Amino acid sequence: ARPSEAARWAGAGDSVGGEVLGWILKTLTPDGVAASFGNAGGAEFSGSVLPVILRGAKLIGINGNSPMDLRRIVWDKLAGAYRPRHLEQIADVVTFDQVPDVMERMRDRRPRGRAVVRMTGAGAG
Repeated sequence: ARPSEAARWAGAGDSVGGEVLGWILKTLTPDGVAASFGNAGGAEFSGSVLPVILRGAKLIGINGNSPMDLRRIVWDKLAGAYRPRHLEQIADVVTFDQVPDVMERMRDRRPRGRAVVRMTGAGAG
């Protein structure tokens, strides 16, 4: 495996960890930042210090146990000032009941953009 790949991302949020996080670090642009907040793909990854040295890449961890007041501030910013301007063009909002259909389209490699699942009921929002 090469220690770095073609630069693609100025920033990335990674909930997977493992080899995905290693690949993200290899593909950060100069001064790029990867925020890691999960380990569904594993708690370990292999990599090189070269992206850090040559590109100034940064890896930051996000504490999933932050106080609720801080979480609400971040969520408000993500829903407001940091919300992508053209989100409607790159994502479809679906209900939980529509997830099987979305998964079938993904399996058949027919997705358009991203699917955002609107959770309703107890505990949502």
